[in-house]
Amino acid sequence: MSWLGLTYKGAEPLFPEEYNRIIDGLDELYARITRTEDCIEERFKTRLLAYCIFKFAYANEDIFDEDILTEIDGIVRTKISANKDVYVLMKWIPNGTNTSIVFYLNDKTPIPANTWKELDFTVSKNDKVNVRIIPEANVVVFLFNIGISK
Repeated sequence: MSWLGLTYKGAEPLFPEEYNRIIDGLDELYARITRTEDCIEERFKTRLLAYCIFKFAYANEDIFDEDILTEIDGIVRTKISANKDVYVLMKWIPNGTNTSIVFYLNDKTPIPANTWKELDFTVSKNDKVNVRIIPEANVVVFLFNIGISK
């Protein structure tokens, strides 16, 4: 017997109450699929968290005045360019802690002057992040939060 209370039939006629149960079941399945698609679409949305354009950044200092709160589980993509070769560091404060963890991105390889570089870091919802560079330079930085599937 199915979850709708129906059983397999041969060449027997389909009664109105059986037909109605089938239609109700199809409506329920359609609603579930739609909710699932909406959930998947929301999870894969890209959100612009913060940006700065042509900002002078001091060496090993936070580029953004306040730490940036992530909105969804996924990655933070840092798009960065500077007017000279720079190392890029991520400051990460995991959700539920007050501990700042600072580390190099890009395998501790400098980003060449006047080039765009995209760097990804995995985060959870409500983590906080910020970006630093070494040495000081004028920078353009965009931070995106991109959802990933679970």
